[in-house]
Amino acid sequence: MPDVEMDGTRTRCRSWGAKVTSIDLSPKAIESVSRINKDARVQDILTLEPNPVHDFVLSWGVLHHLRDPREGFRRVASQVKPGGIFHIMLYHKDNQYEYEFGRKIWPHLPHTGKVLYIRYKMLRGAGTFHGWWDALNPTFNFSYDEDEVRGWFEEENFSDIYLTQKYNINMRGRKIDDS
Repeated sequence: MPDVEMDGTRTRCRSWGAKVTSIDLSPKAIESVSRINKDARVQDILTLEPNPVHDFVLSWGVLHHLRDPREGFRRVASQVKPGGIFHIMLYHKDNQYEYEFGRKIWPHLPHTGKVLYIRYKMLRGAGTFHGWWDALNPTFNFSYDEDEVRGWFEEENFSDIYLTQKYNINMRGRKIDDS
């Protein structure tokens, strides 16, 4: 079960006896997660080769930060075995207005300015420090609508496609058995 994002799902799955594989582009992230999951490695999602052996694959808030999110989706989807589930979370086009100004000024702010900007947003009751940093700091912040993402699942041979939340697109599908 590849886990291409670092979140609490990994711990829950392991508690159920699942084997969990964690991958991330960041050596620092892998160093951190390897404290709770020894099967963690640094890898670029865009270099994954097809390996359809996993029952469940989770990509939470990762693909929209890639230079080519559609290719990343294809690569990660290729890890799901027939009958397996692929669940993703991506930014929704309709809900990015809160971040647009911040993303415009972000590259021009010194580190202290970035911290102060996030604290200001938090004082206004909006989100967490980590959430804001994650939304503003990456080079790429693509967003989509649910029809486009549903099309990705269909193109990669998934069925039972289900939108679990719309604010950010939380969607999952079951890999169709081609045989």
